Amino acid sequence: MLMFRLQPFIFRVVGVFLLTTDIKIRQFTTRMYNACMLGGHMMTSDNLALGLLQNALTASSLRQAAYSNNIANADTPGYKAQSVEFESLFQNAMTTAPAAQLGQKSMPISLNNSTALLNIKPEVVSDPNTTVNNNGNNVDIASQMAGMAENQLRYNALSQDMSIRFTRIENVLTGV
Repeated sequence: MLMFRLQPFIFRVVGVFLLTTDIKIRQFTTRMYNACMLGGHMMTSDNLALGLLQNALTASSLRQAAYSNNIANADTPGYKAQSVEFESLFQNAMTTAPAAQLGQKSMPISLNNSTALLNIKPEVVSDPNTTVNNNGNNVDIASQMAGMAENQLRYNALSQDMSIRFTRIENVLTGV
């Protein structure tokens, strides 16, 4: 019984930790972005990748907070589960990008489209039409826990990718 009462507290602490981590990553990304400005010219492909990774990390952090809130409110009558929309917004923006030609190794992204991609921000949404429990609540604990675990793996992969990119940029700047 004590474990069930501690779970909302634990998930809120994890959510605050991820939010704090996201702020630190954002500050570090800004510093690295400024360091990548060489003679007024940007390294656009790396900046685009870092910007997209930052947005994906922000979405993952928001998603973790949404899962934490959903689990904490699993027994709250009338509570509707929250989710984060990012991938679908990103996919919609990608459909306006030029299509890859047969034989190309990568999909071309124009500078105009890259600006649109960088401006995509994650959105927290809820579905008021579904109900799982008799009290009007639509939180399914099992799916929320599974989603939280999957999101943590995604967050770790994204942060590892960003770390590798920063190490590569640092090596270029320091001549290692």
